[in-house]
Amino acid sequence: MDHALNPTLQRLLALCRFDRRWVRGEGVWLFDAQGRRFLDCYAQYGAVALGHNAPCVTAAVRAALDNAEPAMVQPYRALYA
Repeated sequence: MDHALNPTLQRLLALCRFDRRWVRGEGVWLFDAQGRRFLDCYAQYGAVALGHNAPCVTAAVRAALDNAEPAMVQPYRALYA
C-alpha cells in the first residue's frame, strides 16, 4: 500500500506482519498479490457461512443491479424484507 487513510494503523499492521494485500477470494481461499493461495481461517461476516464471492450471493446482487432495485429507502419496507 502506497497510501493509507490511517498511516498509524498501516505501520502497526506492517509491524505485526498483517500487511499482506489480498486481491481475490474464492470460497474458503484468499489469494495475495503474488498469486499465493491461503486457507481463510479468519473469515468474517458472510464469508464464514457462504465463502468468498459465493455464486448465490453474486447472482442475487447482479439481479438486483440489473433490475435497478431501489435500496434502503427509509422508512419504507424493503422489497424482500
